[in-house]
Amino acid sequence: MKRLIHMLAAIATVAATPTIGAQTAAPPVPRTPAARSAPAPRDLELFIDGIVQDAMRTDHIAGVAVAVADANGPLLLKGYGQADVAKGIAVDPERTLFRIGSLSKTFTWILLMREVERGRVRLDAPVNDYLPAALRLPDAGFKKPVRVADLMMHGAGFEDNGLGYMLAGSGAKLLPLEEYLARYRPRRVREAGVAPAYSNYGAALAGAIVAHLNGIDYPALVERDILAPLGISGDATFREPYAPAKGLPAPMPAALAARVATGYSWAGGTFAPHGFEYISNVGPAGSGSASAAAIARYMQAQLAGGAPLYGPAAAKAFRTPMSGPWGASWAHGYMVSPLAPGLTGYGHAGATGFFLSNMVLIPDMGIGIFVATNTDTGRPLATRLPELVAQYFGGSGPIQRKGDPSLAKKAKDYAGVYLSTRRTYAGLEGFITTLGGVGSVRVSPDGYLITQT
Repeated sequence: MKRLIHMLAAIATVAATPTIGAQTAAPPVPRTPAARSAPAPRDLELFIDGIVQDAMRTDHIAGVAVAVADANGPLLLKGYGQADVAKGIAVDPERTLFRIGSLSKTFTWILLMREVERGRVRLDAPVNDYLPAALRLPDAGFKKPVRVADLMMHGAGFEDNGLGYMLAGSGAKLLPLEEYLARYRPRRVREAGVAPAYSNYGAALAGAIVAHLNGIDYPALVERDILAPLGISGDATFREPYAPAKGLPAPMPAALAARVATGYSWAGGTFAPHGFEYISNVGPAGSGSASAAAIARYMQAQLAGGAPLYGPAAAKAFRTPMSGPWGASWAHGYMVSPLAPGLTGYGHAGATGFFLSNMVLIPDMGIGIFVATNTDTGRPLATRLPELVAQYFGGSGPIQRKGDPSLAKKAKDYAGVYLSTRRTYAGLEGFITTLGGVGSVRVSPDGYLITQT
């Protein structure tokens, strides 16, 4: 049972949409990249060394890669520990590829915003306007169509499913993207735009839109419009190392596959290796693999305004929270994250079963931070490192707003057990995801909402 739930959670974000009671930062204080006092590279390296090495000891992480970059290029690229424990292969930030999970979605949103800038897609238009007939969504009795914008803020109204078929333990079990999306379409369980529910299917559907509009498969589109312009085609890919098969994109080249780190779990006092996790069924949502150096170049382009990936309209969109009851959490597919007071991060976290990653861009400071681990215990490091680096570059300390005493008087209105909107709503999968999707809320005497999952 535990393993089934673990597999279902793969390629989810390290931090999904904010839970009840999540802290919110005050409006960012305008800063310019030139206004920050950049530390000497050696100081930055020593600072990150301490954080990473402590986390590796405490949480038993086999390997870590870190990149810090600004609009001019990398400030730090460094690998720690082992990419392959048995073979004694060290993590190389230039060569070792990590699975980046849902961080892959940022590539999909960039490709989608390119189409918006070209005038070939409208964010307020129904997704069915851009999908091939086999993938068009039925109305399912709902009044509102699913719009393109709904995909970008995870508000399409889909249930979340995929247990036993979204991830594949073997490349032989993969389906072409469009075939998978047609065969395993989740039910719509609410009107679009009513409530958030993080959706790998929705992101994969967005990938199908851009691939359909361009007449090529998704991995080839990423290579043509993102990897090649950035000069990182040899260090990042959305392909996976399966045997060539009819209908599937060409597989990952063997030379590149040999550079992918092994994924581990910590069990019985040792690192237990695991085989490759195939995610091509929903590739636009999570099948990316990349080196720290490749993501540094990716961040550099975005911090410099987007060229050669996108223009001013997309650049503005990726820093603009969307409208809607939870739109402030999403800037056209990018997570909006409060960091130290006065600072806001934009990016995405990601996870497979055994890899954790995070990319946070901080425009007000002109820097981007990327971290990836190859062990299932790496979540705390992937979550915390960007905020700690932001504080080091000039943030004024951790977020801690004062509690609201009046909230304590309304404790009964909020306290209780809550069921996640991100779940399957029927059948065995519904039963299993319900067990794993329960959280509790209480109110502290000093006026804080305390959540526990």
